[in-house]
Amino acid sequence: MELRAREIEFRAYYKTRKEVYPVSFISFDKKIVTLSIEKTINGEWYRNESLDRVQLVQYTGLKDNNGVEIYEGDIVDHSDGEYSFRGIVVYSPFGWYVESTEDNIAFEHFSGEINKTSDCSVVGNMFENWEENGVIKWMS
Repeated sequence: MELRAREIEFRAYYKTRKEVYPVSFISFDKKIVTLSIEKTINGEWYRNESLDRVQLVQYTGLKDNNGVEIYEGDIVDHSDGEYSFRGIVVYSPFGWYVESTEDNIAFEHFSGEINKTSDCSVVGNMFENWEENGVIKWMS
């Protein structure tokens, strides 16, 4: 059995701008995060910010059925003909799961460990567009 390390990536919700950005670098000892603010033809623009001004969200290691990376705080839809739900991706000591108003569903029930894909679609995230996606903000 081959063991593979999970990719560890983060995004950050920049509280002042109320937007989510990719994270390029984190220094926990200096309490600084480097955000990739914009990509242009001349390269990327970065911004260093205090960890107090952002909320970090971690990559689950899974991609949705469209190849989009799934992060903590993402709003996902799942429908397989028998069962459907919409919820927010959260982490617990037992692993990643989707919290919905009906139930909490572990990713292992609708994802493949071999190809690291999940039978769901990312439709938004809890920071930017949870109201537009019909998700009641049940998380604090």
